[in-house]
This record gives sequence, C-alpha cells and structure tokens, in this order.
Amino acid sequence: MRVRVYLATLAAYTTADFAAPLASRIGSGVGAHVDPATLVVPFCAAFALAFPAWGAAADRCRAGAALAASLLGLAAAGVLFAVAPSVAVLVVARAAQGAAAAGVPPTVQALLARRAGDGAAGRAVSGMMVAVALATLGGPLVATPLADALGWRAASLLLGVLPALAAGAACAPLHSPATAGARVRVRPTAALVAGWACATLVLSAYWTLITRWSQVAGHGAAALLPLAGAFGILLVIVAGRAADRRGPRRPMVLTMAAGALAYAVAAAATSRFVVLAGASVAVAAYWGYLPVVAAQVQRAAPEAARASAAGILYSSMWLGAAVGGLAAAAAHGPRTILAGAAVTWGLAALVAWRGFASSPVTP
Repeated sequence: MRVRVYLATLAAYTTADFAAPLASRIGSGVGAHVDPATLVVPFCAAFALAFPAWGAAADRCRAGAALAASLLGLAAAGVLFAVAPSVAVLVVARAAQGAAAAGVPPTVQALLARRAGDGAAGRAVSGMMVAVALATLGGPLVATPLADALGWRAASLLLGVLPALAAGAACAPLHSPATAGARVRVRPTAALVAGWACATLVLSAYWTLITRWSQVAGHGAAALLPLAGAFGILLVIVAGRAADRRGPRRPMVLTMAAGALAYAVAAAATSRFVVLAGASVAVAAYWGYLPVVAAQVQRAAPEAARASAAGILYSSMWLGAAVGGLAAAAAHGPRTILAGAAVTWGLAALVAWRGFASSPVTP
C-alpha cells in the first residue's frame, strides 16, 4: 500500500514543479513570451484552494476512489497542458492540474496515518515527505534534458500524464480503515490550530527565502538549494521517528529554534560563507518540520475527519507560501529577508511549545 501512495505523491508533486524550467521552450512553442510565474501561480492558487474540498471528499468516500479521481483528473489536465496552443490555455491547464493534484496530499497523509496508528504516524508520513522532496528536487532536474531530447510537449506528457495514470490505476483499489460515509466536521481545537498556524508561519518564511534565493545566496550558489534539500531528506526520517518516540512538541520546537538561529546568524553575518551556511541549514530544517507537523495534525484530528484536517493543513501551508511570495516582493535586501524569517520561525517555535502534543502515544 505504501509504495502505491508514494507513487501518487511523486506524480502530484512532479507535476507541480517540472513546468517552470521549461518556460522559454513553452513560449517558443505557443508563439508568446511565457514567464515562469505564469506556470507556477495558477497551479499554486488552485492547489491551495482545493485542499479542503478534497480532504472532506476523502473522508466521506473510499480513499482509493478519491485518489484515483484526483490522479485521473491530473492526467487529463496534463494532456490539455501538453497540447495547449496559447498562453490562455496553458494558464487554464495549470490551474486544472493544481486543483486535481490537491486531492493527493491530504488523502495520502490520512491514509498512511490511519493505517499506522497515532503511535507511528510520524514514521508513516515521513515516507510521503521523502517522495515530496524527490519530486520537488528531481522534477526540474529531469525536465530540461527531456525537453532537449523530445521537445517540451512530449516531456510534459511523460512527466505530467503517465505517472498520474499509473498511480491512479495502482491506488484505485485501496480502502481506508475509517468508516466510509462518516460526516464529522473538523472543529478547530487548540492542537489543530497550533499545527495549522505553524504551517503558515514556516512556509511564509521558507518561500520568501526560496523566492529570493539568488539574491540571498548569490547567483553562483544556485546548486546549494537542491543540496540542502537533499540533506533535508535525512532529517525527514529522523524527525518522523522523533515525533513518534518523543511526541511532536520537542522535535518541532528544536527544528524551529535551529532554523530561527540559522536565519538570525545569516542575517547578522558579514561573511558570505556564513550567510550561505545559515540559509542552507534553514532549507534543510524545513524538510525536518514536515513529518512533525503532519503527525501533530493527524493525532489531533477525529478519526473520521483526518483527511479534512490535513486538507486545511495544506491550505495553511500554501497560504503561507503566498504570503512569503508577497513578502519577497516587498523585502528590501537579503538581511531583511533573513531577519524576518528568523522572527517568523521563532514565533512558530513558540506556537509549537504552547500547542503541540508533548508526549508519545501510549500503546
């Protein structure tokens, strides 16, 4: 079961990230200038808005059916993107891809946590976060050589359609341990709000940094971003285990405090090496945060509303990403970006200390 839902996660997040590096080729193909933001913003906006609806649907339906519907919709939108004759159709197709892909993360997270149980939720969802990291880091890397060899339309079909079709077929038979048809409304308890608030704070700072990475790190340090992310994959495993063994509070507070300190040191540094080191530590720490906040939300949610709670979590994340993008546009220089991120992650540490579960689940 886990392999199938990891495949679904890879398909969804590869679709999210492969298009932006192909913007110039796509522009040549449709006879117009295509800014990378034109391929990113419609996807992200639809992605963020659609999470709660998909989460609620996954709680009311069989998990495999919800995943299959999401992935088949993603494949159909991918075909539209690959054959798009104009920028307007590209925008519609990217929005449709985002809306369809939003069904995967909350459904997969709830399915993994339900099957593993609260005492192993962190370890269960950490595999999903590794798949997210691989897709996020690997999609852009393979998109360019594929487009060089086959053209951007064929590359889009290979990256945006075939994985979604394969994952949809694999996931359709899956069943959820939760009772299908249960209608349990997610009530915003203190524990859930703490998880959702942390997501917004963390992502706002992270996306401000990512959006202005070349300004913060320098144009010659672009390769550090995927390297820091690759190191972060190791932290995903460690943090997921720590959330199960210690409870989510301690690993979240430590991760947020480490990231805040790294941001602060980078903001105050005069050495470019120290700035690069601090920013890279913060990027790696972001990946360590993901399984811990997921475990917190899954533990705090009612059994029959776990996908709904995860849907709100992901909307909170992408709301934070949107805020971070706006902050990056308004920021005046790298030190402002880094100092603001240090404050934001410090607030996230405080929220986690006050609201996250402090003990593991007892058998």
